[in-house]
Amino acid sequence: MNHLIILQNGLNGYAQMMNSLKLLISEQVHENTNVVISDVNDLIKTWDGVSKGGLRLYNLVKQLCSDKPYNQISFIGHSLGGLYIRYCIGLLEKEQFFDQIQPQAAITIATPHLGIRSAHWAVKDIAYYLLNSTGKQLLIEDDDQLLVQMSHKNDIFITGLDRFKWKITYGNLYSDLQVPFETACICPPITDLTAKSFEKCQIYEINTSVHCIEHIEDQIMEEIKCNLDQVEWIRKTIDLSDYHIPHSAIANKGLTTQTLILNDLIKYLTN
Repeated sequence: MNHLIILQNGLNGYAQMMNSLKLLISEQVHENTNVVISDVNDLIKTWDGVSKGGLRLYNLVKQLCSDKPYNQISFIGHSLGGLYIRYCIGLLEKEQFFDQIQPQAAITIATPHLGIRSAHWAVKDIAYYLLNSTGKQLLIEDDDQLLVQMSHKNDIFITGLDRFKWKITYGNLYSDLQVPFETACICPPITDLTAKSFEKCQIYEINTSVHCIEHIEDQIMEEIKCNLDQVEWIRKTIDLSDYHIPHSAIANKGLTTQTLILNDLIKYLTN
């Protein structure tokens, strides 16, 4: 079984940032697994919109699969990279790609699935004025409302995603000014969870049938959440509030240094 695993960086990131993650994953998966870092969405290329970045990633996947036969495919995306992989999956679904290659895991880490309308005001200002098409789409102020479109029932972005054996989201529980908990974990803030004391830097799985009883106040975010609930997500959160920038810590501390999240997600790549 030849397994292709694609790693995708996020906003303002670049391929080399994922080198440590690639090394750690490669050490723990089967020898017939190829871990590839996407190099098509670096730096200012991340400013031109989710659709263009997702298309570039789609073209990379098609090229890789034409060079070598694969039986399985998985994706891991950090931050904006999670939206890129969801868009790419939709394009692959459109051409029935997954009829030939088994989709294994679609994993997103601190990804703004519901946009950044609940982010800190300074982050929203930066997105609107500096990040061009990407900023407008994340604020859901683009004419097409792409993030809403990507959640429509029975559309290619949902049906393609639903084919994956595992759909996992990881998000910071507290203090992520860029990608707050509700948009990363696709659920409203959970009062009984945030009131609990659980050990820092430990991953906590969210059971939405038990915890999530509130609605997100922002109507557009709530609409996207309800649509994305068509997919059976595994939602996980971690308290990295001691770090100055939790959004980066969930990748740097959670993945490449202490391997907290890596140790958790590796089972979804191998089972």
